[in-house]
Amino acid sequence: MRWKWVGLGGGVLLAASAWLAGALLQPVPTQLTWRFVLGLAAWVAGAVVVSVAWRRGGGTPLMFLPLIFSPPLGSRDVYAYTCQGWLWLHDMDPYRVGAATGGCPWTASVPQIWQDTPAPYGPLAIALSGLAAATGSQIGALIVLRGLALAGVAILAWQLPKLGGRGALLLGVFTPLVAVHGISGAHNDMLMAGCIVAALASAKTPIRAGLWIAAAMAIKITAIVALPFVLILIGRRWWTALGTAVVAFATVSFATGLDLGWIAALRNTGELVQWSSLPTAVGMAFGYIVGPQAVTVARVIGLIVLAALAVYAVHKARQGHAIVACGGLLAATALLGPVFYPWYAIAALAILAASTAVPPKWIVIPTLVCAFLTLPNGHGIPAMTKAPGAYAVTILLAIWVFRTLRPARGA
Repeated sequence: MRWKWVGLGGGVLLAASAWLAGALLQPVPTQLTWRFVLGLAAWVAGAVVVSVAWRRGGGTPLMFLPLIFSPPLGSRDVYAYTCQGWLWLHDMDPYRVGAATGGCPWTASVPQIWQDTPAPYGPLAIALSGLAAATGSQIGALIVLRGLALAGVAILAWQLPKLGGRGALLLGVFTPLVAVHGISGAHNDMLMAGCIVAALASAKTPIRAGLWIAAAMAIKITAIVALPFVLILIGRRWWTALGTAVVAFATVSFATGLDLGWIAALRNTGELVQWSSLPTAVGMAFGYIVGPQAVTVARVIGLIVLAALAVYAVHKARQGHAIVACGGLLAATALLGPVFYPWYAIAALAILAASTAVPPKWIVIPTLVCAFLTLPNGHGIPAMTKAPGAYAVTILLAIWVFRTLRPARGA
């Protein structure tokens, strides 16, 4: 008898013997059924309970326990990781070949939109996925990848108090966002976040800081945003950390045989058009009127704004605000990029949680929004509410800009 991952509508549950036999995730239901409604209701109820407990100070490692032993929720990206690792193990370049083209035996589990898409991750992420795929089974690969995500949580919990005290753990580590997307979804961003925070916390030891930031960049190159702030925190010996990071990154790149192929693969990450990215939302809103080219124009403007914010953030860091500047720029990079997914916020929110200059509400609200931004079956709310979401985000952004730039009364 063939056992499969069984989808109970809104969620993904595991068949009784699936851990032994292993198999694939069933397609998401295309119509409303009692199972979908029941599964979704259970998901919402559970997420609300966890969120309320978290806000009442109940965030502890115990909240992660059920998700450690459950199938992935909120996204199926981890299945793409297994195939990227499989391709690398079989002497194929995952920066050039997609799961389907390369013949990965687990392609059916990969979201259809990514089945022919090259990997956008760094060489260390690919090598770690290869380690997972070396188990020879999809279930084994998932266990290894979840273990790596848990390692990212452990590093974050170990290093974050060095930046902001133990109080930062509640806002930055033991959160619904980390539970759903960091642990259950087993995203590469979890391990990257741990490495970035470790680099910032290791500023007194330049070589160690350089190794940590190199590891973060070798997982996802977006971690390079944190590099200037690590160097600023180090001070006069910044060149030691920079040299270490360059050598370590180059070593991983060439040791894995992947070189710099990830640069070309990054182009595929902007193919999706969803309102969760601020410039994309604005472009979509205007695009429904003037045409799809508005999205491209808005994204270019978004990158220009991001460049200006980067200059400002580095300036603030040099004035002694490196932690909040780093977290703020990571958040801006996620929101102003062409595409935003909720797990992109893990590193930024963790770092901001370490700063006393950031009001807790600016951590709590984004954390909860990101935790609920995708359904448990992996379908994103932004993908299901394109036009209404785009207009809503554009209007809210316009109101915020107006209120921010409006002269104070009596001025």
